[in-house]
Amino acid sequence: MTHGEDLAASVAYCGLVCGLCDHSAACNGCRAEACTTDGCDKAHCAIRQCCLDHDIAGCWDCDEFPCDKGRYADANRGQTVGFVTYIQDEGLDDFVTVLLANEQRGIRYGMDGPYYHAGADTVSALLDMARRE
Repeated sequence: MTHGEDLAASVAYCGLVCGLCDHSAACNGCRAEACTTDGCDKAHCAIRQCCLDHDIAGCWDCDEFPCDKGRYADANRGQTVGFVTYIQDEGLDDFVTVLLANEQRGIRYGMDGPYYHAGADTVSALLDMARRE
């Protein structure tokens, strides 16, 4: 899945992009059906449940972001915090556009890409690179 609209629809409640995930061939993401890949479990995801309880599209619509639920309690939360902050500031469509532009530039999304264990500031800087070009 690489079409912008499809990709935007695959952005998880926490800001991760299921359509670009290394496991996307075997998983349709948390919005479509249960994801059974390591680290993703729709039935037990506190962030997903919180967004559903608050009737919001994602954490970018929440006044309490960032909180300490789910991935945000993890020491490696920089990727998700960076992504959600970007979506809050620039919008979901622009977020997808810059991710795809960065993919074309070799800045890969996924567990072996530079976003994965980066801090929120580094993630923001990587996303901003695509906007400057």
